[in-house]
Order: sequence, then C-alpha cells, then structure tokens
Amino acid sequence: VFDSKKDTVYAKTWNGDANKLIDGGMNKLAIWDVKSDGLDITDSVSVKVSASIQNGLYLDNPFVLSTVFPGWGDYQIKPKKPYWIYGALAYSFIGSSMYLHSSSANSYDNYLGATTIEDKDNYYNKAKTSNTLSYVFLGAAGAIWIMDYVGLIKRTRQIKKSWKKNYPVHETLDIPSFKIVTALSPGIFINTKLTNLQLVENSLFYSDLDENYCLDAFEEGFITFKLKNMGPAKSVDFYATLETLDTTGNIEFPKLVRIENMLAHQTKTVKIPIRAKKNIASGISEFSINISAKHNNPVPQFKIKINTCKFHYEEHVNSQMLISDIDKNIPLVNKPDIRKYALIIGNEGYANDLTSLSRNFNVPYARNDALTFKKYAINMLGIPERNITLLLDANKKEMHESIITLSKQVSKIKDKAQLIFYYAGHGLSDTLTKAPYLMPIDVTPSQIKDAIPMEFLYKKIWESRSSKSMVVIDASFNNGGRQIGLRGPSVKNLNPRKEVISGNTVVFMAISEKNTSNLYPDKKHGLFTYYFLRILKESRGNMNLLTLSNSIKTNVSIKADELGYHQVPIALVSIAVRDIWQDWKVQ
Repeated sequence: VFDSKKDTVYAKTWNGDANKLIDGGMNKLAIWDVKSDGLDITDSVSVKVSASIQNGLYLDNPFVLSTVFPGWGDYQIKPKKPYWIYGALAYSFIGSSMYLHSSSANSYDNYLGATTIEDKDNYYNKAKTSNTLSYVFLGAAGAIWIMDYVGLIKRTRQIKKSWKKNYPVHETLDIPSFKIVTALSPGIFINTKLTNLQLVENSLFYSDLDENYCLDAFEEGFITFKLKNMGPAKSVDFYATLETLDTTGNIEFPKLVRIENMLAHQTKTVKIPIRAKKNIASGISEFSINISAKHNNPVPQFKIKINTCKFHYEEHVNSQMLISDIDKNIPLVNKPDIRKYALIIGNEGYANDLTSLSRNFNVPYARNDALTFKKYAINMLGIPERNITLLLDANKKEMHESIITLSKQVSKIKDKAQLIFYYAGHGLSDTLTKAPYLMPIDVTPSQIKDAIPMEFLYKKIWESRSSKSMVVIDASFNNGGRQIGLRGPSVKNLNPRKEVISGNTVVFMAISEKNTSNLYPDKKHGLFTYYFLRILKESRGNMNLLTLSNSIKTNVSIKADELGYHQVPIALVSIAVRDIWQDWKVQ
C-alpha cells in the first residue's frame, strides 16, 4: 500500500483471498482491515497487487481440460457462456459413431450368413451405409475438438495481449514458465484518524412557521440539530439521511442532506426541511436521522417525534367566511314556548394564558356551532331567546353555574317543561376512573377534577323534573378531537365509561365510544353538528327523534368515510323513556 507521496504504508491485517491460489478467469477478494492496523492516515492511498502465475496453472490448463471434454477449458476462462455444448455434441457424435460401427459389423455378419442373393444385397448395403456414417460422426467429433482448440488458442492470445497492455509484467529470466505480474489500483481517500462527530446535547428540535409545534396541512417545518467535530481530523463528505415509518406519503422531505466539511472541534447547525401535504392526518410521525460518511465513523442514530395535524387552525376568522348552507335561510316553523329552556356552549379557544396550550389544541368552529345552534333553537325548536343561555369559551365557573341555573329554571315550571342542552368543545375521560368530563377552556388534563362531569350534568337534568330533555354533545371523550385531543396525539385513546342517564332524557352523541368527533372544513362546522342542523332544516322539524337519530347516523358516517375519518353518532336514552322516546316529535 502506498500513500499519495508513494511512501509505503505497512498494511498487515489482510483477510479474504489474500495469499491464496486462484484459478484463471476467477476473481479474488482481499480485504485490508485498516482499523485493526492502527495506522494514522488521512490521505489517498493506492494498493499494489503482485501475483505469481504459472502458464500451466491458467493458460495451459484449459487445453488439458478441453482434451478431456471439449468446451471445459473455454468454460474455465469464460464461465458464463454455455461451452459445455461442445462436449455434449462431441461425445454424442462418438457414441453415434460407435453405435453405427457396431451396426455395420452385425449387418456384415448377416451378409455372410445369407442364403439368397436378395438378402445378401440388403445386408451388404446396410453394412456399408452404417460404416460410412460411423466415420462421418467420428470425423464430426474430431472437428469439434479441433474447433475448440483453435478457439482456445485465439482466446489465450487475447488474454496475453491484454496483460501486456494493461499490466506492468515482469518475467524472471531463469524460470521461463513462471511469471510475476503487478498492478496498482486507483487512489482512494482513507481517514484512519476517524473523525468523531457527535450530536450536541439538547440541540435536536422541531419548529414550524406558525410556532404551534405541530405540522399542519401544507405547512413547512424544520428538523434542526447541531453536530460537533470532536477531532482529530477534518470531517469530509458527511451526509444526513432521514427515514420514517409513515407510509402514506403525506410528508415530503429530502432523503439525503449533505453536511459541509467541518474542521476539528468546529460546531455546525443542520436544518432539514419537511412539508405536509393536504391529506396529513392528526397523529405522530417519528423520524430516524443517520449521519454517516463513506470513509468515516457514523454518528449513532437519533430520532425525533413530530406532531401532525389534519387542520390548520386560524385564530382570527372573518365572520363572513363562516356562512354555509345551514347558516342562512333557517325556517321559522315554531312559535316560542315559554316552558322551553336551553343552555348552549361552544368552547373553542383552549389556547390561552391559563392553559398555555398551543393553538392546535383549539376546537375549530365550536363557537360557530353554538351560534348557529342558537338560531335553530329559536326558529325551529320554539325556545324564546330570553330562555336561552349562550356561552362561548366558557370557564369552569360559568359552565358549572349555568348548568345549575338551567336546572332550577326548568324545575320551577310545573307543566310540561322542556330542556335542551348543547355542547361543542373538548371532552375527556379521567385516566383512573374513566369518568367522562366536559372541559372548560381554563382546565387542563392534569386538572380534570375541576372540569364538568357528565354525571353532574345528568344529575342536574334529573333534578329539573323536565317532561322532555334533549342533550346534544359534539365532543370526544377518548382523547380525540377535531385536531388534537387535550392530552396530545402521543397518548393512547381511553374509552370513557358509560354514565347512567336519568330523567326523561334523550342524548345525541357525536360518536360512539371508539370514534372521534371530527371537523367538516368546507362547511365551517363540526361534522355531527352540521348534519344535525341540516336534517332539522330539510325536514322543517317535522320528524320524530328516532328518524332524526337514524338520519344523522347515516349521513355522518357516510361523509366521514369520504373525508377519511371514522365517525358513527349514537343516541342514548334513560330507562324512563326507552319505550316512548322514538315517537317524540322534534318540535
């Protein structure tokens, strides 16, 4: 081994086919274990290969082999070609010749023993023909041997000519049949000082343009980290490769990022762009990052998890943008009934100073859901506006007190009072008891005991003694959400327990226990709320609750499939009305 100055590098640790014999036409693989030799090299090196060859071992030997079996010697030189056909034909011809010679002898014996002139002529002619063909086949076999020898002579001359042209061949004078050939490989850069790059501690992070730490649809984000060259040599030709388990193809990123050369003890920041496509789903994508170089030590693999969000939340939305088909031309089909009361809550803004959550934990369009539901409550459900309490982004105190007030107001009406409760926002279940809660905008998952238990809501509805109570919940309790559940996408979903429903109550839930309440972006509403109100509008409220429930379930599940979700609404009823609720009229 020589360096770029032609000085000898004392390479000792060789394995593979080094120092081994090898037949002509075959390959040798010799491996130098640079690291084990403990050499200090940062240079281009060349390997000089010397080999002794005997003509009989390579160029003479094929003639011997082809004498035994035509084509065998050719196959030794070029094993990929079907030279075995030569031998097969030659020995087939010899076999045919021997058979015909034997047949000729038998025919001649029959000729000698024949008693009629006609038989003698037939046997004689047959013996003569077989004898002639026997010599023809024997000659053809000999021709194959001669043709093979001629081909071998031509091929060996080409090999010798190639040697003289491509290799500096030195032939010893005292042993004519013994040759020494040498060849020098092209230079290759080797850094046995093995530059040691390390990931700088706490330097790996994800960032995005809206600073919500979640990769939204069409958004560009960045994986950033720092590398330090710990020496002793300059780092050359390092690159980063990214891998992810996400097979949907909804995240675009470069497969390879080249890292500029770094001097010893230098630190460099590496920033890798990633971009989400339209159909990005809420969840987590894990990226594995590998830093390596062709001739150097790799950096141990490191990983980063990135939250992904299917909806890009906009904090400030023009009210004119929130108008869909259900927000206008709402039928006025019912006169106000002073015996009806409603509490309507739309909790959207969970990102606030009290929770310190990012904007992607908000519930898009929950406020719009509540505002539109109020219009339907007035026009189609016959609830006087003064009997409606509307809360937007309600805190725990407002929600708690409003539920108590609603219960008391209805309890004072002694003749067929009716109650409607609507909620759009986050729901959540206690991780220990699995009890479901409605989440005020000032309560975090760690403070879930301060939220509003569904058990408390049902209890207060029962205490109101209403003749009919309808509860409409557009929320998830299994850590799902229109974007991200309050515990984040990395936490496994927890199915809530079923609470006992009391009183004369029917509950319309946006989901069954294993689904997630989803968004209908084109309509600027929750998917469940949109179809609840749309069916009311199209039917003008002229239907019973069973028909309403079935229509909502069918429409929501179909549209959810189209949008790439899985959502199946469900209706729950108290024991007191399980046999009669189906016939209750919406109005």
